[in-house]
Amino acid sequence: MVIAELSALLVAVVGVGGTLGATLMAQRARRDEVSVQNERAERERRQDLEERAVEGRREVYAALNGAARAYLMAGQDAVLALQRGEALDPAFETARVAYRDQYALAQMVLPDLPLRVAAETNRSLGFGRLLLLQFESGSDQDKTFQQIMEWNHGPLKNSLRLLRQVLRDDLGVAPLDRSEVQESVAQLAIATKDLQRRMLAEGAWPGAPQLTFPAG
Repeated sequence: MVIAELSALLVAVVGVGGTLGATLMAQRARRDEVSVQNERAERERRQDLEERAVEGRREVYAALNGAARAYLMAGQDAVLALQRGEALDPAFETARVAYRDQYALAQMVLPDLPLRVAAETNRSLGFGRLLLLQFESGSDQDKTFQQIMEWNHGPLKNSLRLLRQVLRDDLGVAPLDRSEVQESVAQLAIATKDLQRRMLAEGAWPGAPQLTFPAG
């Protein structure tokens, strides 16, 4: 009798223990499942934020690149129009303002190296504008026209190409050698300073020392 009761009690204890164990295992499995789901959701959230950030930068970069090139083209068209004896096309000022706005926006999101390139491009465009205004004034137009052509198809064109390259690099589209980019930026800065010195020496731009970003 006693043995039978002990056996029944043991069976009951084992049954309860098994039930509790199964419950605990189920709870742990559920916690693990929830943890995995939370981790997956967090990864997806971070990935979504990163993709949105990249897409946002891509839109800003595309707008900046497009506005800079439109500004250059408007300047080239304006020079040719002035050479034909026509008035300065208002489209040039419109392109300048559009570029200025895009450059201001890009300054808020550009990393250090692309920002340096964008700043140098901005200066290059600014000096192109100053040459254009000098040409419009009628002072030694043959010489100024030659300077404009050399500048637009030399340092200015190079700065726009470098800007496009560093923007693509930042988006992971086409990686660049950063040391080569820095060397190119230094060369552009030298070209800009050389033009500034020549314009000052010729008295073509007496206010040059006070202007840091001529394009703006």
